[in-house]
Amino acid sequence: MLIDPTGWFTPAPTRDLSSLLAAARQNRCLVVTYRHSGHASATTYRVAPYGLVSKQAAWYLVGEVDGIPRMFNTNRLEEYEVLDAPAVLQTGESLSHVWGQLVAEFTTRADVEIHAVLRANRLDLAARILGCRLVDVSEPVDGWLTITVAYPDIESVRQLLQFGDHIRVLDPPQAVQRVHDLAHKLMEAHSPAESMKVSSQGSP
Repeated sequence: MLIDPTGWFTPAPTRDLSSLLAAARQNRCLVVTYRHSGHASATTYRVAPYGLVSKQAAWYLVGEVDGIPRMFNTNRLEEYEVLDAPAVLQTGESLSHVWGQLVAEFTTRADVEIHAVLRANRLDLAARILGCRLVDVSEPVDGWLTITVAYPDIESVRQLLQFGDHIRVLDPPQAVQRVHDLAHKLMEAHSPAESMKVSSQGSP
């Protein structure tokens, strides 16, 4: 039997995380500089670590910030420092228990439901990409089916753009407008005139 934990089209991790693991084992505080997904700049946190978790070819630092459990994708850790100060964990819970709570909170948060129609032959792809956020699928009609996707916010509708013209968002109106605005920006950025201008600016 062979186990390959890396995802498709995902390079194997090369970052040395041994000092992070040692800090967790020794109950040492960390100061991390972390860039959240979709943010250009990073934020600094003081973290009391529980430990490291591997999930789908990524490693996550799990710890408390001001007594609140958090997870940090180590691929977005810009830098970190191990302090001499001892880490004091407020919850007294195990790494596995806290990780389970964080995952449940992350995957079940559904403040917004997006309704859309999707080409039936793209359902397998949608299931792989959307995972548990794909909460409802209708029977196909004329090669199309209706889907419901649960997101934490309207901005998450960006994820659906990768389906191109195989999807059409129907509701809520804010989601339809956001997709329209994003598609318009993509159209402007990829117009032949804009492409020629960028190409000429990059020429010697």
